[in-house]
Amino acid sequence: MRKFILYFDNGKDYREKSFSKDFPLSLVNRLGINTIYATSYHGQTKTIERFFGTFETRFGKFWETYCKCQAKNPPPNMK
Repeated sequence: MRKFILYFDNGKDYREKSFSKDFPLSLVNRLGINTIYATSYHGQTKTIERFFGTFETRFGKFWETYCKCQAKNPPPNMK
């Protein structure tokens, strides 16, 4: 059987029960997946972040749903 490993950011969304090895009914336990968390406040451990930042600054502004880093302040045409 193959072993799978998920590499997570340290965000609070990834520290909930469904990803916890301590919770017996969690998704990762039920699927037999090991988890590794990135080092806190260390950008080099999350290489995809650089790509997302570049993509956002170069192409994000061309979509009408673009709201920069302000997800709480959507554009007026968004419902």
